[in-house]
Amino acid sequence: MTRAEIRQGLPFGARIAVAGLCWLSVLGPQSAAEPLGEAKCGSGFRLAVAESTPGRGTEAGFDLGLDEEMGAVANRLSAPIAPIQRVARITLPEGAFDWDGRPPKPEAEPPSSSPDTEKAKRIPEKPFGWKQLRFDLSYVAHKPAHQDAREKRVVLAVAGTTGLLYVFRKDIQESWQENSSESRTDFLNSARFMGGAAFAPTVALAAYVASFVTHNEREKETAQLVLESMALSGLGATMGSFVLATERPEDGDDVRFFHTDGHGISSDVAFAASIIPPLRRQYLRVRPEDSVGRRILKHGLSALLYSGMVFTALQRIDANKHWAPDVFLGMVTGIGVGRTLGQAHDEERMRRSRLTFSVLPRGIVVTWTLSLDSR
Repeated sequence: MTRAEIRQGLPFGARIAVAGLCWLSVLGPQSAAEPLGEAKCGSGFRLAVAESTPGRGTEAGFDLGLDEEMGAVANRLSAPIAPIQRVARITLPEGAFDWDGRPPKPEAEPPSSSPDTEKAKRIPEKPFGWKQLRFDLSYVAHKPAHQDAREKRVVLAVAGTTGLLYVFRKDIQESWQENSSESRTDFLNSARFMGGAAFAPTVALAAYVASFVTHNEREKETAQLVLESMALSGLGATMGSFVLATERPEDGDDVRFFHTDGHGISSDVAFAASIIPPLRRQYLRVRPEDSVGRRILKHGLSALLYSGMVFTALQRIDANKHWAPDVFLGMVTGIGVGRTLGQAHDEERMRRSRLTFSVLPRGIVVTWTLSLDSR
């Protein structure tokens, strides 16, 4: 069958379709060897599907016999197709992505248990009660091992002053006894009321009762602070008198160590001194907003408290019951214990009131977190 007979036998629609394929092949993407508009018709049409897919056997092509009309299409389809590249398969674990294709949010890490965090957990919510008592006892017990530079200098100053008083203790005692008078003795006996065993409990009871009138936790905190300070000061004086077992002046001047019958620290003076720090912390702190009259009142009451402590110490010397270093160590013990308890109660306030500085490229930001506690 000749080519002319094939053209005559093809329907008109088929010939239109073949012509459209030829135009598409001419207007489609061209190879580098055959630029657009220069397609050439070959002598046959061969589909090279065997070379396009790796892994399959070679198959023979076939000839349609459409040389002129399908030449361009045959040239385009006879060009080898780029082989399929192998792609590495990555297997993701189950649940690596959410249903919408986004990676899941990482789980929140548990809060770190730093020493500051653990310490904050141990701070009581209320400034009084059994939990506060346990915290105060633990704070006082660990305080000697955690002193800053200033506190260490204070300890050295106390040790040096105690040593000097021991050197001149006999001279001080003899001088005081030689100049004694009945009026001075009566005055000192009446002024040593702060050193009595009933004074601190009376102050604590008065503060506790006042809390039902003021409806403020400050008074209950004051009552607990006074009782704790008195009890721990008495315990400290007893232990100090065991370590430094000094005889009373009326009995002798021997100084022994680790003896049960010692009086190296005056308990009465320690009781009188233990009340001062709690009362000053709760009521007698001078604040910037205080008026002149209020400042004078606070300073006057503080001087009255310290005078009661000094009068108690002088009375013990006048009664020939203690040496000068004994009463000095009693004052240090009471004031030291009271201030340490105040520091323990200040931990919660310090945690909520702080001043921070942040340096930015264009300035400095000052952040002040202020505690609005009514206490």
